[in-house]
Amino acid sequence: MKQKKLGRILETLKEYELGGMVLTKDGLVVVSQLPEDVNSEILAAMAAAVVATSSNVSSHTGLGEPEYTVISTEKATVVSKDAGKVILAAVGGPRVEIEKVKEILDSVAEEVRREIEDGFREGPEEGS
Repeated sequence: MKQKKLGRILETLKEYELGGMVLTKDGLVVVSQLPEDVNSEILAAMAAAVVATSSNVSSHTGLGEPEYTVISTEKATVVSKDAGKVILAAVGGPRVEIEKVKEILDSVAEEVRREIEDGFREGPEEGS
């Protein structure tokens, strides 16, 4: 059930021609809405590693916690944001407007954060 609710939240990214995923801080996919040709498991592991490394480097340099991490390749741009107990990642084209993606992630991340935290307060779902 929780995955269905998270999936519906991710649906809003499609309005902006973005794919999305929610992943654990150790890089496991919680829910993914990415094109079939994108390996969500590998992308989740990479996104989690980049977020963790960015956080580690930032704390050692005194720059503060990173709000977003951005990976830009010739085929895609991945923007990740910490959403509390999970990470939210959006995937768009190589020329996506990063500032716009950040705005979208901010609103979606808050919904994801609430959904995840509600689940932890309520305990495991039936059938889990």
